[in-house]
Amino acid sequence: LTALKISNAGGHNYTSQLAGVTLTSASIASHPNSPPALWVESCSCPRGLAGQFCERCTQGFTREDSSRGLLSACVPCNCHHHGPCHPETGACECSDFT
Repeated sequence: LTALKISNAGGHNYTSQLAGVTLTSASIASHPNSPPALWVESCSCPRGLAGQFCERCTQGFTREDSSRGLLSACVPCNCHHHGPCHPETGACECSDFT
């Protein structure tokens, strides 16, 4: 955790208080001195998606509309089996001089 940002619903002219905050750390692997953190989310991504939060396209997939960034669906590359494509732009990285 590098930052904790909390929005003040009242705006700039209001003051809020925050009390009783506890931060803990967790890891994927458990050890005898640190049991697994069962509250930590572990995603199982659908086909074409990867990452901790299923936020990026897997190899062989690209963004349907690169201008929409993460809001765009991941679709199969259209490189006619000549090589992979860039996961964000869809540009083919062709091999065999094609």
